[in-house]
Amino acid sequence: PDFIARNIWWRLDSGPHDTELHRDWCEKNRLNFGGPDGSGFAPNSGNMYDAIVASQRAEFDAHPEYVASVNGVRQQPDGPTVKFNFASPGLREVVKRYAIEFFEKNPAAECISMSPSDGGGWDDSPENARMGSISDRVVGLANEVAEAVNAHFHRPLYVHLYIYDAYSAPPTIKVHPMLIVEQAQGFN
Repeated sequence: PDFIARNIWWRLDSGPHDTELHRDWCEKNRLNFGGPDGSGFAPNSGNMYDAIVASQRAEFDAHPEYVASVNGVRQQPDGPTVKFNFASPGLREVVKRYAIEFFEKNPAAECISMSPSDGGGWDDSPENARMGSISDRVVGLANEVAEAVNAHFHRPLYVHLYIYDAYSAPPTIKVHPMLIVEQAQGFN
């Protein structure tokens, strides 16, 4: 099939010491390398919720309701496992603003990640439950970001999203055409 990017994460411990070996392996398997020489399309990927909080810290400090509530207890916006209260319209606006600012600061970028932080702590409030599964909530926010950045910049911009763990089940909502979904076979 025709994909904008094809990649198999070949080793968990790969690094700069085996770049040439990795490049050779990708070429032989007809995968995009997306290496330092710029060959191939390499989606901007990674768990981003903690980075969003860090860059918009004043907003999160002023609006603790943007962070997930678990068993009625509002979580702290610190650390690598922060989760969002997807039902908060204000949160959605802050995330879209973060994405627009990212592309303004990185005009050559073609993709931004909207992958959640690892771990548990998903909002279990009735408002979030009405939004559907965790997959629906994660994809729904990424869809809104894709819509916002493409409307703002009037050029093709992609949103990357890892799919694994609590959001490994297919969503019941439509996936935006500018959303690059990368399924992880592990952590499910």
